Amino acid sequence: MKFKVEKSEKNKVPIFSWCEDVEEGAMVQTYNLANHPAIKHHVALMPDCLTEDTEILTENGFIFITDLSKDVKIANAYIQNDSFPQVKFEYPIDIINRPLKKDEFIEEYYIFAKNKTIKVTNNHRMAYLPELGVTSKNIPINTQFKDFIWGCDGFVDNIDECNLSDEEICLLAWIVGDGNIKKTKQKNGYISYNLRWGFTKERKIERVKNILNCLQLKYTVHEYERKSEKMQRQTAITLSVKDSKKYIELVTLEKQYPIRLLTQFSKRQAILFLDEALKVDGNWTNHIKYNSYVYNTQSKKDADFFAALIALHLGSVGITLKDNKLYIIRALPNVDCYENNNGQSLSKIIKTENKNYKKNVVCVTCNSSYFIARQNGIVFVSGNCHQGYGMPIGGVIAVTNAIIINAIGVDIGCGMAAIRTTLKHEDVSTEQLEELLVLLRKRIPVGFSVHQKVQEWLNLDEFFQFNSTGWYSETVADRARKSLGTLGGGNHYCEVQTDEDNNIWLMLHSGSRNLGKIIADFYHKKAIELNEKYYSPLPDKDLAFLPSDSQEGKDYIRDMNFALAFALENRKRMMEAFKISITDIFKDVEFVEEINIHHNYASLENHFGKNLWIHRKGATSAKLGEIGIIPGSMGTSSYIVEGLGNKLSYASCSHGAGRKMSRTQASDTLTEEECNKTMENVVFGGWGKVGRGKLKGSADLSESPLAYKDIDKVIESEKDLVKIRVKLTPVANMKG
Repeated sequence: MKFKVEKSEKNKVPIFSWCEDVEEGAMVQTYNLANHPAIKHHVALMPDCLTEDTEILTENGFIFITDLSKDVKIANAYIQNDSFPQVKFEYPIDIINRPLKKDEFIEEYYIFAKNKTIKVTNNHRMAYLPELGVTSKNIPINTQFKDFIWGCDGFVDNIDECNLSDEEICLLAWIVGDGNIKKTKQKNGYISYNLRWGFTKERKIERVKNILNCLQLKYTVHEYERKSEKMQRQTAITLSVKDSKKYIELVTLEKQYPIRLLTQFSKRQAILFLDEALKVDGNWTNHIKYNSYVYNTQSKKDADFFAALIALHLGSVGITLKDNKLYIIRALPNVDCYENNNGQSLSKIIKTENKNYKKNVVCVTCNSSYFIARQNGIVFVSGNCHQGYGMPIGGVIAVTNAIIINAIGVDIGCGMAAIRTTLKHEDVSTEQLEELLVLLRKRIPVGFSVHQKVQEWLNLDEFFQFNSTGWYSETVADRARKSLGTLGGGNHYCEVQTDEDNNIWLMLHSGSRNLGKIIADFYHKKAIELNEKYYSPLPDKDLAFLPSDSQEGKDYIRDMNFALAFALENRKRMMEAFKISITDIFKDVEFVEEINIHHNYASLENHFGKNLWIHRKGATSAKLGEIGIIPGSMGTSSYIVEGLGNKLSYASCSHGAGRKMSRTQASDTLTEEECNKTMENVVFGGWGKVGRGKLKGSADLSESPLAYKDIDKVIESEKDLVKIRVKLTPVANMKG
């Protein structure tokens, strides 16, 4: 065991860790677990701030972080593999306003391209592409603009487009940007309002007339004669009172962009608006020539609206106040932030210490781990101290009479299978291993692929026949029937290995496919609703629970066990395909030892004299004498282990080597040459291509051994949890 946190006011039960280095966000989640009303005995484990002048993007626009409250949704930035972040407006989990801690100080990032600085604490987690989530103190002094994430790429969920037509969206830009609201007092005492424009440029005159004509709105055009030779002739366009009413209600008499459109514009509508606004208050000519986005306005509210919309859908944005009256908004599309089209991507950023900052700092915790913030006019994606949903990977907890959905995870029943054969390594050639991988790809669908035909399984038909839960549908059932015996993607794999006695082993990693996620999402939502209904005190809504003796709890346990059975059967069928494929090549091979285990599940067990629901998320059961599997990454060792029944770990051990690089970071910073070197003695299908985002078309190195932690160090730290029975070395690998 690496360390222990005793029971205190901060944690009502002790914390034990076998991890060498626990991320700060994971520790926050761990303390939440240690204060959960349903968790007993102890938690076993296998904040950072911004200065108070920071603004944060909310559903109501940018507000100062010191004014933020938990009842206002903020722009969570979900950083996806190989693509730009996408946004979801969600309530913050926690907000802490505090003085600087001892040994804590401010670090400033001077951005040459913007001639401005951003200030964070030295422990603040950064959206730094070479190592996402790294603390500021661990970032080099000299970096470049392209090393950080500056903006997002639309919403996570495909929202319905707002009920404005394309022409009305274009008209909106002209109303607020160049229009006026004319007030007229009628003879009968009533007051009427008209929208009116006054132009000298023919381009603008024709554009507004075209939009009004497309919308079939009534308007008049009046040309004013020049009063002198120096003056330009002006054309006035006035919309009828009747047709003006709808649009004045939209922008109000203050003539402002409706802030609600920040959450209602789809990406397509946002880009349409931003392009049209360039024709009004921007430099349209330079946009056509250089794809630049520059806007001018005297209204701070309008400038903030542009900045928010750009940060949500387009990319980097900064605001400069000129002569104390004109706001200049400059934007750079996401792709240009990382490609040297205009030189800005290579612009220097220099980090320095600021030991003179004495004000408070504010910590914001959110679901996605990142949110959109702004300092000194510069919008950027900021990290926070929350890692994932509810419980850190590798965690084990004991719960009395309750089930915490997110303490099990969405891939219910994900696990490992391994089998020893009578083949010897020296009897297997490279050509035969290549042939085996070809046969495997024919028999086991990978990635999002499933079987073309329904796979018969009696348990599946019986379960679906009597299932009446809300997550069930014919679409789900059909997908599940075709998913049996499929690998999935990410870190799932099939592998041929050899032990220290030269015996050939077969190993695979997979789970319940999408079925587990559907079940988990359904019951987690139900748990949140019930916890709110009965005012259950929670340290974090991601730890919403169901009483195990309630109907909902019983339903989840039933469906979880079904997903576990599905995952077990899934691995059995793939292992059968594995055995058939190897038998096609080696006729006399026999299979003498088989293991099939889960590492995402909950089970009712007796510990410390009590019946407790043990939740294992990325952790494996290691009861005394129990056989388990702790895999490495492709190209590195895996281990068959025997449990020692360690009481403090709830008879558990880790489920493998965790990542030390994000997928995007690995593909962006590693080279094929160095990754190939780690796979010199392993037959594999090479590196695929990144399918989307700024790295699209480049080598996908996300599963390289160099992206993972050292499995041998993981095993070394668990000497009191398991003992090694067999060390395995890979000789062939097929990734999902």
